[in-house]
Amino acid sequence: MRVRVVVAGKNADGRRFREACETVVINAHGGLMYLNQPLNMDAILVVTNPFTQEEQECRIVFLVTRQTKGSV
Repeated sequence: MRVRVVVAGKNADGRRFREACETVVINAHGGLMYLNQPLNMDAILVVTNPFTQEEQECRIVFLVTRQTKGSV
């Protein structure tokens, strides 16, 4: 299911960011989305639905780099 969301948090450099993106996968265990930010494992992000303004705090448990993105 593709849902538009806004993701906010701190990137791998410790700088705050806010980025609009679309989910690739959503299930009972979490979700997958591609971001243009370097991130660290276990980083905390806030995912917001821009239509309902509902927010959910999330933790990164899986990372795919640009180099491995095509092989996943």
